[in-house]
Amino acid sequence: MLFKREEGKENIVEIPCDTKEFRRIIEENKIVVVDFWAKWCFPCIVYARSFKKAASKLAGKALFAKVNVGECYSLARKYNIFGVPITMVFVNGKPKRRILGPVSDKDLVRLVEEYL
Repeated sequence: MLFKREEGKENIVEIPCDTKEFRRIIEENKIVVVDFWAKWCFPCIVYARSFKKAASKLAGKALFAKVNVGECYSLARKYNIFGVPITMVFVNGKPKRRILGPVSDKDLVRLVEEYL
C-alpha cells in the first residue's frame, strides 16, 4: 500500500500531477475517493469541510485524495472533468462512482460504504 492509513487520523493526500503516479495510487489502494477541485471554486472550498469529515470517519477503510484541476490538466482531461467539484470513487483501480457537486459528509460516507 502506497499510503499508510491509521484509524481516526486524517487521510487526505494531495495527488501529484503525474498520471503514472495517480494510476499507482489508485491501483495500490483498494478504495480511493478523489476530490477534483480548483482554488478559484467557491463550492469546492465549502465542500472541503465535508470531504475532510468523511475522510476522518473512513480513516483506515478508504484513502481520500485531492486533485487540483487548475494544476493537473492531464488528470482532469483523462477523467473528463469539465466542472468542479467532482468526486470520484475508485475501487481496485477502476472508477466506480462519479459525484457531481458538493455533498454532505454523511452522504459521502454512505456512498463510499457501498464499496467497503
